[in-house]
Amino acid sequence: MNDPGELKCTRRFKMTIPGWELLYCDESHLASLPQKEAELSKVTAENEERCRMLEEHAEGLTRKTDVLLESLCTDLMMNDLAAVESEKSNLEEKVSAMEKTYESVTSCASSFIEDLSAEEMNVHGKRVVRDYMAGIIHVREQLSAARERRKRCLELVDVRRLKLQQFTQLFTCENDAQQ
Repeated sequence: MNDPGELKCTRRFKMTIPGWELLYCDESHLASLPQKEAELSKVTAENEERCRMLEEHAEGLTRKTDVLLESLCTDLMMNDLAAVESEKSNLEEKVSAMEKTYESVTSCASSFIEDLSAEEMNVHGKRVVRDYMAGIIHVREQLSAARERRKRCLELVDVRRLKLQQFTQLFTCENDAQQ
């Protein structure tokens, strides 16, 4: 009778782990599964964190554009040249804040897409194939929505700048006429 320790097991197992290719492995390879699961958990957690950061940046952009749009939709009550200059200054501050937030959104989204598109290797040096296409599409859609929102805001800002320029010309002409 053979010693149980001498038996070589040749049973093969078919396993699937979400995000990993179909695995066929011997029992001897099952010992590495906790390591693979830990690696997968780490990658998943990193991607979820990056997605959360992108969502925060996108929400920040939405807040900044809402503030800007609110100021653009209010009627101007300009009494003198100083009020016009103050309004111009406030407008430019809001536009600058929106632009900074937009830059952070695009930077975060671009690096996230690069990371999702990068080739990965497992601990054994083998290429790991993961399908992040849905995530990449989602990030691109968010980036496109942010780009469109920014574009609409900047178009309205241009209209407001023109209106402020007209007020400046009006008050300048009035001042010239009084002198």
